[in-house]
Amino acid sequence: GKSRLALKLCGKLRPAVYASLEMPEEMTASYLAKLDVPLAAVWVTTGRDWRTVALQAKPRLVVVDSISEFGHGAAAEMAACYEWAHRQRVTVIAICHATKSGDAKGSSELEHKSDAAIVIRARGRGRVTMVAPRKNRFAPPGALAPVANCSIV
Repeated sequence: GKSRLALKLCGKLRPAVYASLEMPEEMTASYLAKLDVPLAAVWVTTGRDWRTVALQAKPRLVVVDSISEFGHGAAAEMAACYEWAHRQRVTVIAICHATKSGDAKGSSELEHKSDAAIVIRARGRGRVTMVAPRKNRFAPPGALAPVANCSIV
């Protein structure tokens, strides 16, 4: 559900760059077609050097799926994503796998290096639940975000 939700966002905030570190480009293109996202609106790359593609595309949104694929270097890549996003004034979503307890898989620094960390859980085919953010740098202290249900169509 994480990748499908991100691809749907790419269709809404285009042009977008989708750096898929887990799926081949053909599979990503197939998902885009199923979600009715125009292929011309999303630049797809499977390379770890997504910044080169992003500089060419001049996107509104970049999705790095999955930051966990950087292994022990995931925290450093997350820090680089954060700096790049602020310098380029582009929204970057870094998808991270979660442990069974819901924590970011890998380093606790992944959440620390982001502006917001949101947990998304699959709830059946095409439905996800977005759990209140674990971190939201821009919310007032003590503010709780509502839990939202959404459907990916």
